[in-house]
Amino acid sequence: MTDTVGSAAAVLAEYLTTTLELFTKPAVGDTWPLFTGNLPDHDSVEDSAAAVYDVRGEYHGKDMDGEEYQRYCVLLYVRAASYLTAWIKLSAVIDTLVAISNRSATVGERVYTILNISKENGIEHESVDSKQRNILSIKLLASLK
Repeated sequence: MTDTVGSAAAVLAEYLTTTLELFTKPAVGDTWPLFTGNLPDHDSVEDSAAAVYDVRGEYHGKDMDGEEYQRYCVLLYVRAASYLTAWIKLSAVIDTLVAISNRSATVGERVYTILNISKENGIEHESVDSKQRNILSIKLLASLK
């Protein structure tokens, strides 16, 4: 598949909020909002929130017809007031994502196919922020077209 995906994080965010409804789209006062490219720290954002970021993926080369194959890499961060709350939320999201096979997600006018998603590592505790909220993360690999 040729690298025509604008942002794998945006595709995943759309699927997580619209199709799976595991998070909400960011709006003031929403529970478990999912942001793309940043995790705001201002008072209007709930303690329980998440963010997805695009990071370097894996290039797998070309097939006999010259079509390129790549697995896009997305970091998913989950923040919550308690460690256990963050862990439970992230675990539930991971269990759902790794079961995906050939699902559609629409971003803007474009429809993407999520072929599959896998974990590159396990859940990691990133930090406790200045407001004593726990931030956990996982790195995901997504095959999209």
